[in-house]
Parts: sequence; C-alpha cells; structure tokens
Amino acid sequence: MGLIRQIFHPGDNMRPSQKLERLLTVALVVVAILLIEAFMDVRTPTAAAQPATGSTLSTSSSSTLFHPLSTLTPGSTAGLTGTYHPITWKELVNFLEKDHTNWNRYIPGKYTCLNFSIDLVASAGKQDIQAWIVAVDFKSGGIGHAFVAFATSDRGIIYVEPQADDTYPIVQVGRPLCDSWGVYECMGTVASIQYVQCYSIYDCVLYKP
Repeated sequence: MGLIRQIFHPGDNMRPSQKLERLLTVALVVVAILLIEAFMDVRTPTAAAQPATGSTLSTSSSSTLFHPLSTLTPGSTAGLTGTYHPITWKELVNFLEKDHTNWNRYIPGKYTCLNFSIDLVASAGKQDIQAWIVAVDFKSGGIGHAFVAFATSDRGIIYVEPQADDTYPIVQVGRPLCDSWGVYECMGTVASIQYVQCYSIYDCVLYKP
C-alpha cells in the first residue's frame, strides 16, 4: 500500500511534471505486464487444446483416457455393412479435404483418438467409402492409439491420422509409428495391431478387413 500511496498521493514537494512522469511510468509497467501475460497465454495453451504435441498425440497416460481395445468382445468379429465403391488415392484426398473431423478438439478422457476415428469412419460410410479403425499397442506399454485405414484401388491400404489428415506409411509390429510429414514425434514401437469396428467407444468388435 505504501507504493500506491506514494504514486497517487505523492509528497507536496514534487513538481506536477514529476507526478505525471511517475504515473506514466507506472502505467507503462502495468501495460507491459498485461502484454506479457497475454503472450504467455497464447504460447502455452492447455493440454486439452494441443493433443498433437510431440508423442502426446492421444497417447496420454491419464487413466481417464479410454483404451481403444478395452471394450472388445473376446473372439468376436464384424464386417462392415453396406455397399462400398472402389476409391482411388485422389478420391481419398478429396474426401479428407471436405471432411472436417480433424477440426474437432481433442479432450483427454472425453474426445480422444478413438472418437476421432469413429467419426471419420462414420463420415466415410455416409459416402460409401470403405474404412475401418486400426488400434495399436506399444511395446513401452501404457495406452495405445487408434487411427483409420482406407482401402484404395491404386495404392492399397492407406492409414490416416484423423486428428490431422496425415498418414502413417508403415504400420507394422516391431516398427515405430511415424507420420509421413514428420509433423509429430514418432510414437512408440508397435507391439500389436488389431482392426476394429466401433459404433461408439463402448460398442467395438474386432474386424477382419
């Protein structure tokens, strides 16, 4: 309080110009502090707003994050229903450009990699495009990851990361999971791969492509 009292109630021996100079100095300091705080807020968003930072891409160790394989019925399989037309790589690119699943916000424990994958597969199904969910576990343990596979007539199976419309060129047991563009830090070494058909995060069954 002493400083505030000195600023707004300076001694009588101070000239008006000195009083004005002190007030301007304090105002500049306050503005600088506010600008620094605003800058820090922009540079350091909350974890929920940046799911694609390095290897944290929907693989958070949080116990609330749903594991993509935990609701599978043992030994069950399911086929994709409906009639699907062949799709080329170019058609897949056009579909992904128009689909905005990747615009959704990643929310740990509420909207995760599995939710992104379910929504992208559902969007593809509405256009009779064949797609299914790929669920992988990593040798390091912890929570796995889910993304989407598309069958193309000219380039075979294409693995798409629905959070960024990026692709995984190699999905193989014993190999690290790395995206094509190098946007993210490579995830762990793949320990197992399962194909999944989900109607919700609580209604998933194994799928044989």
